[in-house]
Amino acid sequence: MFITALAVTFVAVALSGCLSPRYVDMNTEELISTVQGGEYDEVRGKGPACDAASALGLRKAEAAVDVLIDALSGPAEDCMASALGQIGDPRAVEPLLDAMADECEGFDRKLRDDDTYDVTDVCLDFQSADDAPIAIGNAAVDPLLALAGVGAEPQAELAVVVLGEVGDSRAETYLVERLANYRSSTRETIEPEFVRRRAAEALAKIFRSHVESLLPRLQSQSTVGIAYGIIGLGQSSTEPDLIRALQTFGDLPLAEFYLNCGRPSLEAAATDWGVEHGYTLRYPLPRIGGGTAPRGWGDL
Repeated sequence: MFITALAVTFVAVALSGCLSPRYVDMNTEELISTVQGGEYDEVRGKGPACDAASALGLRKAEAAVDVLIDALSGPAEDCMASALGQIGDPRAVEPLLDAMADECEGFDRKLRDDDTYDVTDVCLDFQSADDAPIAIGNAAVDPLLALAGVGAEPQAELAVVVLGEVGDSRAETYLVERLANYRSSTRETIEPEFVRRRAAEALAKIFRSHVESLLPRLQSQSTVGIAYGIIGLGQSSTEPDLIRALQTFGDLPLAEFYLNCGRPSLEAAATDWGVEHGYTLRYPLPRIGGGTAPRGWGDL
């Protein structure tokens, strides 16, 4: 009896977390009604609507998905998004990416006058690894691929990043296409080089444990951008292939990335590439990747 009682106690603690017993004891319909009530203290960052959403997420209450999606436009957006991620229903993927895109527009308003920033790049770097679309996992892949292919910016770029975090190989064909077609991109709001880098990073995350499968893509002009992702994985066995790729197919953005990556052999290769192509090394080194510090060797 003691063991049984102890097990029940642990389950109750795990389910309740920081929630008060009031929300743990509510039934699903009551919790949904509380979310719809929308009571939330923006200053304190909590309130009944947020607590009810958390309880629904812990229960994986699929009946609440539509209500939580509707509440994404309210002040307790983060609570609703977290709950949707816990529930894991793929219907939430597109609304969640829309909410993330709205956050990017907020960055746009703040940084509009500073042309050293790629606004979407900055926004993506502020999206944490446990964002709700990522938490949905493999069930999110099909809607993500649909959004990545035809979605408006920056939703499509957000989808590329989330696909890499989810890590499902079904995304490979699409990501390789984005990697290969960056030069012919007609997008006006997203820098093509940024698209190439994000696609490469996503592929590297998916094939992290089989990096050798990425190396043949270094042998083509169209897919040499995979170097961004391979550098991020930071495996010393890839250095000779990376150096050959820069020497054979390198361009200025890729050479600058090598120069800033923190790996001496790649920095030396980039310096040689610059001399050969008539460039002069500048100090401080150029800032790559929009408004954030460049990713480097092993950063993925």
